[in-house]
Amino acid sequence: MPKNKKNIKGVTIIELIMTIVIVGALVGGSAMYIKEIIGLWHFLSFRSDVVSQARGALVRISREIRQANSINTAQSSRINFSAADLGADDADTLNDTVEFYLNNSNELRRVFNNDNSGQGYVLASGVSGPIFIYYDAGKAITAQLDQIKMISITLTVNSGNQSKTLRTLVYPRNL
Repeated sequence: MPKNKKNIKGVTIIELIMTIVIVGALVGGSAMYIKEIIGLWHFLSFRSDVVSQARGALVRISREIRQANSINTAQSSRINFSAADLGADDADTLNDTVEFYLNNSNELRRVFNNDNSGQGYVLASGVSGPIFIYYDAGKAITAQLDQIKMISITLTVNSGNQSKTLRTLVYPRNL
């Protein structure tokens, strides 16, 4: 044991306070960085989920419209058409009717052969419209059902302050 008290080594209160301040600054900076990473993860997760849902809906709509024999209703937020055997029920002589429409709740719905009490089921939610634009053989916009040769489909999906737009052109084979 040292005989002189001046030789005792220790930490002063000033050194302790400076250490606490420096560690606090490092923790605060790290917390800001972690917050940014979590925000980026939420943003990318939205994009992945919403784009996946919209892409699936767009592929379904395109595939079924491509098989249309006749179009019964052509509006900017609604299309109703007939196609041979979309239900895969092996009754090739029967035409199935399909309707895709955007309801007041911004849900894109599909109704097949007037099932589900005409409500159909949700393909995508958070969709804003118009989603259908109809073109004739000269690529001019048309409202005449017998003139439609090409259909542009645009799905803009929204969630909070984020949105993503997907577009495609469909050429029905039998029109």
